[in-house]
Amino acid sequence: MGTGAMTKLEDIKELRQATGAGFTDCRAAIEIADGDFDRAVEALRSTGHGGGSLREQLALKRSSDLLRRVEALEKGQRSIWRILGDKLGVTW
Repeated sequence: MGTGAMTKLEDIKELRQATGAGFTDCRAAIEIADGDFDRAVEALRSTGHGGGSLREQLALKRSSDLLRRVEALEKGQRSIWRILGDKLGVTW
């Protein structure tokens, strides 16, 4: 599976042909599997490609990604405050 919008559409088409699952389910499976075709097929099989559970998995993955980014941002902010405090002679 490749990168980019066109390749992603081709990947979705390929996954649909291989599994018979719908467009939305295939798109979600590819995103959950981080582009890995075999893992995407397994994700579809594990949910019976009914959609609901797969969409819930995708929402959870997106939430986890967002949480990881927020935590990284907070860590960076703490580092900046620590550096500023050291430069200004302030302790927190």
